[in-house]
Amino acid sequence: MISDEELTARIEPFDSFWEAPSDIEAGYRSVGRYYEHNYLRFMPADRGARILVVSCGPGYMLEMLRQHGFTRARGIDSSPEKVLMAVNRGLDARTARVFAYLSENREPFDAIFAEQEINHLTKSEILQFLAACRENLSPGGALIVHSVNGANPLTGSESRAGNFDHYNSFTEHSLKQVFLHAGYV
Repeated sequence: MISDEELTARIEPFDSFWEAPSDIEAGYRSVGRYYEHNYLRFMPADRGARILVVSCGPGYMLEMLRQHGFTRARGIDSSPEKVLMAVNRGLDARTARVFAYLSENREPFDAIFAEQEINHLTKSEILQFLAACRENLSPGGALIVHSVNGANPLTGSESRAGNFDHYNSFTEHSLKQVFLHAGYV
């Protein structure tokens, strides 16, 4: 497995949340609503399910999950400062690099949520990341991925071209191809 130090992206860390509003505290409400609207329906029905939030940042997704009764959601992020914000809210967050964390994890997750990670990876790194996630999912577990939408006529090309460390954008079709190639479907 690739080590986190070998990743191609160098400017913007692959495994650290970056889309926080300038008012971090307000983000628990506004970003939390975004997560609730877009991702809550994909989470396991069992509120005791083990969920891993990759790049949890200050814990917006973790807070939303807690508000909806999830009791075993954990976040990891490579930024100690961001993790401290989550920990100070009583959220289960840890400073960790994702590849190392997944290689050392021994208890599978029922769901893994990865937001904006695969944009920062080369094709080879994406396949290694998806394999590591698959190895850390319980039978029937779900990997929920959010990525740059290359098909969006307004922001598709800008999202990739606007960040030197964005190597990919995806359409619904190409993302399905990636998951098929990685053995998910």
